[in-house]
This record gives sequence, C-alpha cells and structure tokens, in this order.
Amino acid sequence: MRICGRALGIFCCILPSVLACAASGALMLPLAAAGFIHEAAHILVLRLVGGRLRDFRAAPFGLRLEIDESTLSVGGEALVAAAGSGANLLCAGAAALLYAAARIDLAAFGALSLLYAFVNLLPTLPLDGGRLLCLALAARGDPLRAVRVTAGVSLFLALAVFLAASYRLLTTGQGLYALLFSLYLLTVAAKSGGMAPPSKNGG
Repeated sequence: MRICGRALGIFCCILPSVLACAASGALMLPLAAAGFIHEAAHILVLRLVGGRLRDFRAAPFGLRLEIDESTLSVGGEALVAAAGSGANLLCAGAAALLYAAARIDLAAFGALSLLYAFVNLLPTLPLDGGRLLCLALAARGDPLRAVRVTAGVSLFLALAVFLAASYRLLTTGQGLYALLFSLYLLTVAAKSGGMAPPSKNGG
C-alpha cells in the first residue's frame, strides 16, 4: 500500500510538467530526464553525507523531500539543497560538450536542465535557493531571523513572478503555467514565516 501511495505521488508530481509540454511532445522526455536527475541528485547526496530521508510527498511542481534534519550538519544540508541544481548544471555542460566534440544534439535536454537549475536556485521557498539562503543567513546569525528574512525575500520574489506572469498572460495569452507556479510560490511564502529554523550543527 505504501509503495502504491509513493507511485501515485510521483505520478502527481510529474503530471504538471507533462501537461505543460503536451503541446510539444519532443520536450517531454528531456524535461522528465532533467527532473529525475535533479531529484535523484538530492537523494544521492543525502545518502553520501549520512542524512536520512523520512519520506517524500507530491508537491504541485515536483517532489517535496522530508529530511530528518537532526542527521545533517548545516554544511551537509547545504550540499543536499545544492545537489539538484548542481547536477542539472553539469548535465547542461555535458550536453554542450557533446555537441562541440561529436555533434551529438542534446540541445533540448541541455536547455531544460539549465532552466531547471535556474528556477530551483531562485532564493525563494520552497525552492532549493530559498533553503540555501536560509542556511547561509542562519550560519552567520540568529536562525529565527534567518527564517523571517527568507520568508520576506520569498514573498517579494513570488509576488514579482506573479505580476510578471499575469502581465504576460494578459498581453500575450501565454504564461498560464508560470502564473500557476507563482501562485504556488505565494502560498508557500505566506506560510514560510512559521517554518522551523535550521539547526546549527557543525560542518
């Protein structure tokens, strides 16, 4: 039963991406590959640094990993947070090198990997960039203040994305997916002030 629940969760996670690319079937496979590599890198680095994954849940635009933070140092937590986008950047670089060296065209995969990394590194919760910002601020001062500052930055950026996506949708008729994504970010940002502060374990 638990396995079925996880399978359903993964299906719900990838469904928005599939729907977003339904009009362009050629992009579905490289997008799915970029997403899989991103999440797999998080889990692999988590294991390498000795962390424990309690569970994962379906989120509207990806997976939400529930990590036992007591098993990680601040440095280890930062490595886990950066691993997904780092893997995507490596894939984008590899795609460019393969084209330059052997004319193997992986342009779609490389571009989507780069986009995946860029979006996830935005300093807004619940994205990896938001977590990295919170960890960096907590390492230099009060963890509670780090949470408040990160929540404020998250709300500001989510609102900026919402306004930009709304303008594009009204003027061009495109950008519905970006608008839905911004609404998701706004919802999380509004709740992020109550999140637990990062632990200050060494590392």
